[in-house]
Amino acid sequence: MKSGAAPIRGFTLPEVLLVAVVLAVLLLLALPSYQQHVLKAHRAIAVAELSELAARLDGFFQDHRRYAGGLDELGMPSDPYAIDAQGQPLAVSDARRVYRLELRLKGNGFLISAHPQLAQTADTDCAVLSLTDYGLRTASGSAPASHCW
Repeated sequence: MKSGAAPIRGFTLPEVLLVAVVLAVLLLLALPSYQQHVLKAHRAIAVAELSELAARLDGFFQDHRRYAGGLDELGMPSDPYAIDAQGQPLAVSDARRVYRLELRLKGNGFLISAHPQLAQTADTDCAVLSLTDYGLRTASGSAPASHCW
């Protein structure tokens, strides 16, 4: 080593390990909260899609004096169909799906449902969201429907 040269500076192994442990603990604390926010955001997209379908069904009823026999009559790609995390329609077998939407006619009314798919099935608070022609909003999960809608 030359005299007058600046000493080499850096971090010691214990310092680097301490930072890595602190970051890992922060990640473990933040990840579950982030995952819950993602589930809630996907649920909000399904709620919006159900409301849009109900409006389309009501409009179809006004024009034809009957409810549509299937979602494809409302301009959707198929019956049932799926939506992705941005609310875009997909095939029910697409790997990007987060909800599968289906229509069931009941007498002179309807029931439309959004069934969670793939990672969204972790949303046990709300699970299947449903909306009837009377505007009744339900959720099959452990939380009350008002929490989900």
